[in-house]
Amino acid sequence: MGLEHYIYTRYIEQSVPKFVYFNEYYQMNQMNGVENIPAMQQRVAANTPKPSDHPMLGLIELARLDLDELN
Repeated sequence: MGLEHYIYTRYIEQSVPKFVYFNEYYQMNQMNGVENIPAMQQRVAANTPKPSDHPMLGLIELARLDLDELN
């Protein structure tokens, strides 16, 4: 571990955005550009997600995020 590594991990790493490559999508139900997270949470809790919810839920899972913590 050199000085560059120390500086990066200590001062820079937390500011670097996380990028997630997401190439799986539903052909008939594209992901919306905007999503109402509370409404989606209610649909998921009621086990009645819309087909357009699935790509967003997949992306949330891929990014290792928690749907309940997004709001």
